[in-house]
Amino acid sequence: MRTRTRQGRRHSCKGEKPWRATAQYTDWRNADGEAADALSTAMAERYFEHMTHAIDTRHQLPAEWRQAEWFGDDVVYLTAAELTEVGKRFSEILGSYAERLDDPSLRPQDAAPVTMLRIAIRRRKTTTSQPDEL
Repeated sequence: MRTRTRQGRRHSCKGEKPWRATAQYTDWRNADGEAADALSTAMAERYFEHMTHAIDTRHQLPAEWRQAEWFGDDVVYLTAAELTEVGKRFSEILGSYAERLDDPSLRPQDAAPVTMLRIAIRRRKTTTSQPDEL
């Protein structure tokens, strides 16, 4: 059973949805400080849970969906302005399917919800960085 904390008390959430998303995606890039960092970390952990669950249950998907799903990464050298442009272009591509979210009649019969993560980070040195990494 899931619980949530409110004013120091724990409350049951048995299927209850005490919140409702008001946007298609969440964006807090303009937020700053510890709260924004905590939210980013919590969302990264949630995405990681979704990804590991998808990997663990991948064998249950029809072959068509197993072949269509992709997981990978690329390293490209960009300026901040170019990265901003790539983000805009990616949003435009996804935006071309946005009407399907609110109007099921626009969805092809075999369409299913697909999570697309939008993550682009400038590489930083870490304790496990390779010598050629920033």
